[in-house]
Amino acid sequence: MRRLSLLLARGLLAAIGVFGLLSLAGCPDEGGENIELAARLYVLNQGEGTLFILNANTLDRIDSVNLEVTNPHYIGFDPEGEFYYVASRSIGGMITKWRASDNTPMGSVQMPFDFQPTSIGITPDGQTGYVVNFGGLDITTRTKIMKLDLSTMTIIPTNMTAGAMTHDCRVSDDGQFAVACNMMTNDVTVIYLDADSVKNISVDPDSLYPTGTQKYGPYGIWIEESEDALAAHGGRRVFIACQHAGQVRVMDLNDLDITDSIEISEHGHGGGSHETLYGPTQVLHDPANDHIFVTTQFENFVWVGHPEGGAHGEEGEDFWILRPQAIQPFGIVKSEDGRRVYFTCVNATGKGWVYAIDNFSHPPRIIDSTEVGKLSYGLAWQPPVKPQP
Repeated sequence: MRRLSLLLARGLLAAIGVFGLLSLAGCPDEGGENIELAARLYVLNQGEGTLFILNANTLDRIDSVNLEVTNPHYIGFDPEGEFYYVASRSIGGMITKWRASDNTPMGSVQMPFDFQPTSIGITPDGQTGYVVNFGGLDITTRTKIMKLDLSTMTIIPTNMTAGAMTHDCRVSDDGQFAVACNMMTNDVTVIYLDADSVKNISVDPDSLYPTGTQKYGPYGIWIEESEDALAAHGGRRVFIACQHAGQVRVMDLNDLDITDSIEISEHGHGGGSHETLYGPTQVLHDPANDHIFVTTQFENFVWVGHPEGGAHGEEGEDFWILRPQAIQPFGIVKSEDGRRVYFTCVNATGKGWVYAIDNFSHPPRIIDSTEVGKLSYGLAWQPPVKPQP
């Protein structure tokens, strides 16, 4: 009897072990393949100075890190996922470097006394970063872009100037360009990385609005990189979330022309109303389904649609509105395959939240959420570490 009990116990443990391995592999849902559980989400809690690391499949917290900096606002990874960088959004704030394998600090660099860093664009080789300034002592004047040597965490002297209140910066996959958006001056700054030269392009080329009007308020950007999109449009497009216009403006990165606008509202797609909605905040494009995702910090929804508009889906919808229970949707990222899209809700009156969207369902829908820390703005995706051959 005792031997039988032992055999049964061992059988139960083996079954539990197999179940555990299946859980680690992830379970497929309709419309796509498994997501590896090793993939992680990194969430900055600006109000607490902490970083929460979440399992990207279950949203369970794996770890937390005390960053020991004020107002951690932005987080970005080097292309290999080996290091992550945090921008401290405060006057004279810092850029800090961390090793992802064990969350060990690897260095930091402090910005000048009148520089409030909000984003860092990282080159494909992971060696250089371009840091932008949301505003110092005077938020109406154009500000410098700081170039960093990320291996030594030192500033490389340059003479590059962006616009006023520059919030976001991204580098193209081929390392030729970085693009930053300037909220106060209603323009975007294109940085030519081979020469560290810049060109400022108005998002409202037909207007002579002076500095300080914030008519459009460019706040977040995304550079379209998929081969299909490049072939269809003859080059890259840049999607620019304009918080004050209730629009995403579209720029051709080859010709530096504004070619289209997408109205981000609950009422329709296209045209552009120029209403002061204080809405679009961050934007991303998923080439898998050709979806644009836009968070609206002050309108409290996530907008999903196609760049060109037009009905899609079984019901012929033109776009979809996703409403989380928490408020102030802000940061947004996607898994490498585009199957999942994640966003934060700042939820300033309480704790922040992270939500997961199934992008392969029809229509896209929120499928999970979890509470995080206070003022959760920054969000980053770290893909699974690939095994060595």
